[in-house]
Amino acid sequence: MSIKSNYFKMDKEEFNIYLKNLKESNNVIHILNDKYFFVQSLDIQNKILELNKKIIEFDLLINSFSNFAKKQIIQSFLIDEIESTNKIENIYSTRHNILSIINKVSSSKDKKIISIANAYKQLLESKGKKVSSIKEIRDLYDIVLENAISSKDLPDGKYFRKGNVYISDGLNVIHSGTIGEEKINEEMNDFLDLYNSNNETLIKMILCHFVFESIHPFYDGNGRFGRFLFSNGLYLETNSIFSFVIAVSIEKEKNVYYKAFEIARDKYEFGCLNDYVLMIVDILINQINVFINQLKQNKDFINNINTSIELTKSEKKIYNIISEATILSDFGVSNAEILEETGVSKRTLIYFLNKIKENNILIDTKVGKFVFHKFSK
Repeated sequence: MSIKSNYFKMDKEEFNIYLKNLKESNNVIHILNDKYFFVQSLDIQNKILELNKKIIEFDLLINSFSNFAKKQIIQSFLIDEIESTNKIENIYSTRHNILSIINKVSSSKDKKIISIANAYKQLLESKGKKVSSIKEIRDLYDIVLENAISSKDLPDGKYFRKGNVYISDGLNVIHSGTIGEEKINEEMNDFLDLYNSNNETLIKMILCHFVFESIHPFYDGNGRFGRFLFSNGLYLETNSIFSFVIAVSIEKEKNVYYKAFEIARDKYEFGCLNDYVLMIVDILINQINVFINQLKQNKDFINNINTSIELTKSEKKIYNIISEATILSDFGVSNAEILEETGVSKRTLIYFLNKIKENNILIDTKVGKFVFHKFSK
C-alpha cells in the first residue's frame, strides 16, 4: 500500500477521502496520537501468516536435534545476535569474548559488551521480562547497557533525556527524536500501551520498534536497546528461539532496514506504516529461510556422522558429542559438557582424547580457563 503513489495519482479531494477512509477503517491501529497509523491489510496478514508458519518450522527443527545439539544451536544464535546488535552500531566484539561472558568462563576487559551479553542470556533463561511502566523501561535500559554508555551520554532526565537528539547519515539530519522529556514520557507510555496490547505479536513488535526508534528516548544506545526490546517482547509471547535472530536479520539486510524507516518518515506517506511493516517482514522471512536451510543441512551432516576409528560404546558417545559440537558451534565442547552429556568417566574421556590426538583430527581452543574440543572438518 503506497499512500505516496495515490497522492500523486488522485486529485486533492479524492485523496483526502481515501486517506480519511483508511484512518477510520475498523482494522487500523493509530499510533502516537495519530501521528502514524497502520492498516491491517490482506497482503500483510498473508505475509505474517507465512512468517508465523516459518517460525513454527524453525522451532520444530531446532527441537528435533538432541538436547546437547539444541543447546549448541541456541548458544550459537545467542552469540550471533549479540555480535550483530553491536556491529550495527559499529561496536565490534569477538565471538570468543562473547562466549566467555555468557558461559562465565573468564572475565572480559570489554565492558561495553558485558552487560548486553548478560542481558540476552538472562532474557533466554527468564523467558522474557514484562515491562509496563516507563520506570521499568529505564531500569531495564540501565541493566542492558550498564558501562556501555559514556557518562556524558547518560539520560539527564528522571527517566529519559531532557535535551534534543538528531540522527544523521553523516551529512544531513535524517530524523529528530521527540523533543522535551514530558513529551517523551507521554509517547513512551503510548509505546507501552502498544507493546502490551492484544494485537498480533509480530505486527505490534515491528510497529513498537519503529515507535521506539522514532522517539529515541535516550542520547545513546537506542538502537541496541530497541532491538533488545523487540526480542524481549517476541520471546515473552512466543517462547520462540526466533526471538534471538532479530539483530542478525537486520544486520544482514541493513540497507533495506534503514530504507524502511526512510519510507515510513516520507511526508507523502502521511504517517502510514504499511510499507515499513512489509519491508521488515520480508527481511525476517528472507533470513529465517536461510536459518532453516542451514539447520536442515546441519541435521543431515549429523545424521551421516561416521568414523573409521575403532571405538568402544563409551568412546562412540564422546565422538558423537564432539562431532555435533564441531558442526553446530564455533569453539566445540568442553570436558565438563562431555562428561555431563555422556555420563562416561573422566578417565575414559582423557584416554579417548589422547587416542584421537594421535590421529591429528582434534582441535583445542582455550576460552578462559576451559579447553574446548572440536574435530578438524
